Amino acid sequence: MTSLLAFAFLLGIRHALEADHLVTVASLASTHRSRRQVVRQGLAWGVGHSLTLLLFAGAVLWMDTLIPAGLATALEMAVGALMIVLGIDVIRRGRTAGQAVPETVAQPHTLKGDLPLRALAMGLIHGMAGSAALILLFVERMNSVLQGLAYVVIFSIGSLAGMLLFSVAISFPLGFSARNFSRFHHGLRLFIGLLTAAIGVVLVVERL
Repeated sequence: MTSLLAFAFLLGIRHALEADHLVTVASLASTHRSRRQVVRQGLAWGVGHSLTLLLFAGAVLWMDTLIPAGLATALEMAVGALMIVLGIDVIRRGRTAGQAVPETVAQPHTLKGDLPLRALAMGLIHGMAGSAALILLFVERMNSVLQGLAYVVIFSIGSLAGMLLFSVAISFPLGFSARNFSRFHHGLRLFIGLLTAAIGVVLVVERL
């Protein structure tokens, strides 16, 4: 059981570093140059992702069933569609911002404690879409509901840790370029937006 939980933690880190997750958080973070704000984007995404994983996986384990394939596909398409919208929004803001300081362009709505709502919502939706594959991976190995929930909790912790590491890493180029190379930062934001929208299109097309 210990080895399985350790595997869950490592798998959670790997899951957080999948391309669609990385570009989503990069797009959310691209409107900030403060390292603290960038890391909060990743934290909010990770919290939302973990919450829905726990909710969906707990419900599936409790009811001893699986998420219908049609629902799983619809959720994945919803993620792709939202990534397209997010990417286009980043491009639009980047084009209209010009040389403006990112924080003055559009400050995302926040919760008390400055937890970004948009990043939290994207994490919630990503968690719903990713829960089906996660459950299929471990459901046959679990001997009880408690073991299954323990797996999901550790997986979620690993996923949160992975996204925090990525957020810290991306905060350096975003912050440095915003303070010292505004044109490069502007181009970087446009590239992130284009990449996010492109991956969103791929996700939608693959599931049509």
